[in-house]
Amino acid sequence: PPAHPALWPADRGERARARWLAAAMHSGFMRIREGMSFNLCFLPKRPPAPADALAEAQDLLALWEACLARPERKGGPYLCGAFSGADVMFATMAVRLLAFDVPTSGHPLAAAYLKDVVAAPAVKSWMDEAKKLPPRETY
Repeated sequence: PPAHPALWPADRGERARARWLAAAMHSGFMRIREGMSFNLCFLPKRPPAPADALAEAQDLLALWEACLARPERKGGPYLCGAFSGADVMFATMAVRLLAFDVPTSGHPLAAAYLKDVVAAPAVKSWMDEAKKLPPRETY
């Protein structure tokens, strides 16, 4: 639709960073994906996350913290300022980390980001619809 915002930042450097972050998400964080399956986030009782997935979650939080702490980042609470393709890619990770109660005490900016990204209108409407579906342990 005409009112749809741009997916990538207009600034060339931020656009490159957002695309790098999206690629990092696309190709990485396998321990989180395996140990904190997105499907399990919707179960009333989730199994405990494995130690290796929790350790990798701390690496992810540190990555977000570094992105969010950059002094040149402007325009909003997201990884590259305004909501972008990088945040779209990491939305499922934010849901996982929140659902599995991953500790965020050493990463205050990343802790705020978790809440901001799941409250972003596009993510919130998607998750509201997802929560209406009956939870399943396997697909």
